[in-house]
Amino acid sequence: MAEPLHYIPAVLEAHLDQGAFLWQQWYDERFGEQPDAAQGGSAYERLAPHLEGWLLQPAAAWALYRERCALGLADAGEHFLGAGLALQGAQVEQVRTVMDEAGDCATLMAIHDAMHQLPASRIRPWAERFATAPHTTLSLLGQLFIDPALSGRSTPLPADASPGLLEFLSLSVRPLQTVEAALVEAAVRLPPADRFRVGRHLLGTANRGAALAALLPLTLEPSDYRDEVIRRCFRGLDQATAKHWIQRLKTSDDSTRATILAIGSLREKALLPWVLQRLHEPPLARVAGWAVTQLLNVDLAERGWIAPEPAIEAPFIDDPRDLNWPWPDAESITAYVYQERATQQEENLAARP
Repeated sequence: MAEPLHYIPAVLEAHLDQGAFLWQQWYDERFGEQPDAAQGGSAYERLAPHLEGWLLQPAAAWALYRERCALGLADAGEHFLGAGLALQGAQVEQVRTVMDEAGDCATLMAIHDAMHQLPASRIRPWAERFATAPHTTLSLLGQLFIDPALSGRSTPLPADASPGLLEFLSLSVRPLQTVEAALVEAAVRLPPADRFRVGRHLLGTANRGAALAALLPLTLEPSDYRDEVIRRCFRGLDQATAKHWIQRLKTSDDSTRATILAIGSLREKALLPWVLQRLHEPPLARVAGWAVTQLLNVDLAERGWIAPEPAIEAPFIDDPRDLNWPWPDAESITAYVYQERATQQEENLAARP
């Protein structure tokens, strides 16, 4: 007769599934294109009960985690729960097992986050053990906890560092310019998609100029990430550099869309009349509507400037790049802009002596 279980398997699986989903949501809201601290905080708060429930049955939980790994079903959120289980239980071999599954940035960040779930008194011993490990990635992870600035003196960046490790470090390393410069230098050697994932996080650091040098060429070629790299790179770009790259964008494929994105990201209001003209071109209407929101600092829905979807069949209707943007009411937006200009001109004339 089988020994009765002291837990409900379905409940344990629910803790794993829900906990993994909420961790991924927390990760996305911290490091996505438009981070949302409130949404991420909400996911984190809802994650805690699932982590606690997961830790109540360590043997069964570990078996379930390894089963998911064996089937190739474990994602970064599940690695977060697996790492939490191993670290909380002080199981060194289990920690190594989880680390062997790590490769991409999200999985490394999951292990990093799991370390933060430990009581403060237990983090340092784990970090010191990691820092002296022959496993390069584990050693770097330990160094981050010992010295968040990661001086790089005792553990230099490996010449063959994986894109996942470089992206993880680009998210984790902040204060020291020398390390950021090394990351940018390493990123330049990566294929374009990996270079983008690493470089975008370095735009807000002391090496913004070097990061831009690595990333701006990516704005000239069509790709799944081209829209995002344009928005990130042109945001806050100095006028001379922006003018140079806009001229280059005009000679690239899909140049009009790329130029609209650049103008919106720059918030170059002097070019608003050109963007307004694009509102009347259906294939460009939604991206032009986005640019208007940036140039005027408005919400189209709040202003009532959203039009019904046009009753036409064309490939651009289902363009995945635009599906999250509404159809702008071109007539209302244009009328508002020119009325505002007329009012301003009248006020300027009235103010003359």
